[in-house]
Amino acid sequence: MQIEVIKNEGLASIKKILSNGNSGFTTPAAVYMPYLEGDMSIIGGGSLPFENSFWGSLPLLNVNILDHYNRQSVKGSDFFRQLNEKPDKPIILSNTNRDEVLEGFEQMAVHYIDKLRIFRTDIENDDVTSDIIAYHGLKEVYYKPQKLLNILYHLRNTNSDEYLYYAPGIGDAFNLSLLCYIGFDLFDTSKAIMDSSKFIYWGHEGKYLIKDMDTSKFIHCECQGCIFIRDALRRGTWKLLETNETATNSITSSRSDINDIKKTALSLSKAIYYHNVLRFKGALCECKKAIENDRIYIQAHRGSVRSVSSSAVLRIVREEFQKEFESNSPRTSDNPLLVSSSGMLDHPDITAYIQRIKSTYDPLSRPILLLLPCSNRKPYSLSKTHKSINNVILSSKFRNLIHPVIVTSPLGIVPRELEHTHPARNYDITVTGDWSHLEKNRVLELLSNLIGKGNYSEVISYLGNENFLVEELLSEKFKSPHIITGDGHPRSDFSLRHLKDCLNGITDNLRSEVHPGKISSFISENPDKRTYLSHDAWGILTFQFNKSIARALLDNSRFSGRWPVYRINDKNTGEQIARFVSKRGFFSLGKGSRDRLVNIDDYSVRIHDFTPKGTIFCVGITGADENIRKGDEVAVYNGEEMRGLGRALVNGSSMVIRTRGQGVKIRHTF
Repeated sequence: MQIEVIKNEGLASIKKILSNGNSGFTTPAAVYMPYLEGDMSIIGGGSLPFENSFWGSLPLLNVNILDHYNRQSVKGSDFFRQLNEKPDKPIILSNTNRDEVLEGFEQMAVHYIDKLRIFRTDIENDDVTSDIIAYHGLKEVYYKPQKLLNILYHLRNTNSDEYLYYAPGIGDAFNLSLLCYIGFDLFDTSKAIMDSSKFIYWGHEGKYLIKDMDTSKFIHCECQGCIFIRDALRRGTWKLLETNETATNSITSSRSDINDIKKTALSLSKAIYYHNVLRFKGALCECKKAIENDRIYIQAHRGSVRSVSSSAVLRIVREEFQKEFESNSPRTSDNPLLVSSSGMLDHPDITAYIQRIKSTYDPLSRPILLLLPCSNRKPYSLSKTHKSINNVILSSKFRNLIHPVIVTSPLGIVPRELEHTHPARNYDITVTGDWSHLEKNRVLELLSNLIGKGNYSEVISYLGNENFLVEELLSEKFKSPHIITGDGHPRSDFSLRHLKDCLNGITDNLRSEVHPGKISSFISENPDKRTYLSHDAWGILTFQFNKSIARALLDNSRFSGRWPVYRINDKNTGEQIARFVSKRGFFSLGKGSRDRLVNIDDYSVRIHDFTPKGTIFCVGITGADENIRKGDEVAVYNGEEMRGLGRALVNGSSMVIRTRGQGVKIRHTF
């Protein structure tokens, strides 16, 4: 079996599985378990008129399962090994009591899962002999979130992601997105069997007992299972089953009566199973689409509101395993980040951005810090409000003295030069006017961190009615902070005039003064029109890489072009060092960066002795910086010799561990 990871978000991934040249399938996928009736599965026939067409349409869920009794694969035998021993046939319909019958249905799934010895592994035993890994007893720990995550974290850290992680017996249409997000790839329909045997119907909003529903509940679904259920309910089938429940326990009841009741119950439960499996298939398709669009966390969060245990899993992930999920998420994305609830404030893309601001980002020292409100339109500079504010800033002779920073939720702060980076360029959040405790603390923490690094001497808060967020902090950090409330509307003529007067007053006072970190263009009335590009480039490069790489790329350099399409060139040779790509919010490295990065190990990839062209596959990579995330710019080395420059297609640790798939997309070869 060959397993290749082709897309991932966090620990969720789409994997392509091939075996002996077969077309295979992609994950997330589910193993179909046939619903059994006595000694035969309903594949061979049955009482429902739509069964043959239903089972004939499989593999709906990508894989057909080994037949329960003769141990022969219906289809795709290469995907599964033969079992070492034949399990006893589960007793399904040998009891007259309906509760015992339902228990028998549950035992069918238990028997099946318990005998999959080749697929399971114990936490103490790390010896994996199959491409499929499942933890024995997962069903028992599912409602213990801490233990569940510890087990999964252990398995994924002792084995590469080129295995299929199988979650037997716990997947349904409502927790599937969460199970995918925390790293499971393969599921089965045993949960659907168990619920169907209890006459539990999977609706779009949750699970319902058939006896508590009326026919109107099934209007939204026109599958053949629901058509059968509607007809059965109209005929009073459920009332008939409840009325005859006493008869099934009576010794005077005829065998034919009991058999009729059992057949009626079985037909109804199989119709429910038909619908539940289709519902499960739909959930699989939704999860795959969510992973493709970098939205599986959003989907998992939405699904978690239906279950206390699911909510607990996400909370533990945020508190204990967030770094693992951040490292497996892309650095850039074209897909919008929707922050629709407080739980989304800790999305891995948001926490990764915050950590980057606190650790690697370094603002070039400028005397004036200008705090601005956020806008509905992203990037901010495209909004009407920020266009008006930018006109005021550009009208100042000393615009290079000013560092605009946007105060916003959920990101805390966004320096103007980073407004094109992900997720600042394409997030959306519900605006109510009220700031939660977490949102306030995030703003204050990041703003305090920025002030500590920025060496500002003056601050202007142009937040209007939201100045209350930062007033106390600014009073502590600055002698005389300038708080501009205006008339509460940042785009009004009155507020903009007040801002312009404040900027002119401050810059006039600073003109003859000397401030730490001030460069000559700061005190020139006619500064180089490209000076602001150097300010932006420094901030972007420190955020994208770190200060050492930013310094190496900017020393002895000059700029060409105009924002947002501009380049960093070597001052002597004119060779392109890097080019800003506004769509990504980052710089793409050019050939001129080769000599500048030679002695820097950060963001480097090590390969075997060959000349890279096009794409470097993971099998050819011998080492990589663990800080590399998908989308990062990297330098490729063989020994001490640089062989190329390109963009990472997976994170650094995955490049080294994986034996299949692409690792780096090469842009320049040396």
